[in-house]
Amino acid sequence: MTELGILDIRSITGALEKLHPFDFKNLALTSFKRRLEYIIEKYQFRGVDELIKKLQTDKDFLDDFLYDLTIKGTELFRDPSLWRTVKTQIFNDIKNSISTYKIWFCGNSTGEELYSFMILLNQAGLSDKVKIYVSCLSSKGIDNIKEKTIDTKQFELSLSNYERISTNKPLLEYFSDKANQRTLDTILGNNIEFIKENSIFENAPESINLVFLRNQMIYFNQILQEKFLGLIYRSLYTNGNLIIGVNESLENTSYSKNFIKDSSGENIFKKKSNIR
Repeated sequence: MTELGILDIRSITGALEKLHPFDFKNLALTSFKRRLEYIIEKYQFRGVDELIKKLQTDKDFLDDFLYDLTIKGTELFRDPSLWRTVKTQIFNDIKNSISTYKIWFCGNSTGEELYSFMILLNQAGLSDKVKIYVSCLSSKGIDNIKEKTIDTKQFELSLSNYERISTNKPLLEYFSDKANQRTLDTILGNNIEFIKENSIFENAPESINLVFLRNQMIYFNQILQEKFLGLIYRSLYTNGNLIIGVNESLENTSYSKNFIKDSSGENIFKKKSNIR
């Protein structure tokens, strides 16, 4: 497998800066390097120069590259305790909302998080009270989520997670089984809008009640974390919620003072009403 050095990575990010406005240079170096080496191996490029030339001359490949660069989800209902809190606390907020409750799933390439939420929302009878935005870096990511498929092997772990959250309709009843994949049956609805991120700072939805940004910031360095949090802070209503991953934190960011952690113990944060 190709072993990239720091100069190789700088050459790639330098080329990408001219092709796409995403801030590639501030992705966390270790994981970014690993994804680049995976892409070179997957497409059997003979080196960095061949990868760069392909990016510069093939727009379709650029979209494939952006999709492959994004870390993929693994299972439905990951971290079951969070989803139990979503069912109680977040769903109660949705029930009590006097206007459409807006949710943003930020920076996706696969749909496990969205599917998990929509299944539970459907069970609660709240699907018609929400507007959902799903943003992806690539068109391929959007197409992948719309296909609503999950690998059968991953589905076994998803079943275990689900059984710790819901005693309602069996999870298998939401899916059909085709060609070693489970396909979610008609539950996404017309209240979901997909957004292709030509940049993480453009096309952001506004007046949002809840943002899912789980297991994303660990792949950003400090600079990119600050940019993302600033974007989300501006998009959220006062008292709106931000959900991040169990291994992520707002500590050591300038936005830690702008949010208060929820009392549930989960990584759910509320945007403060007054900042001094």
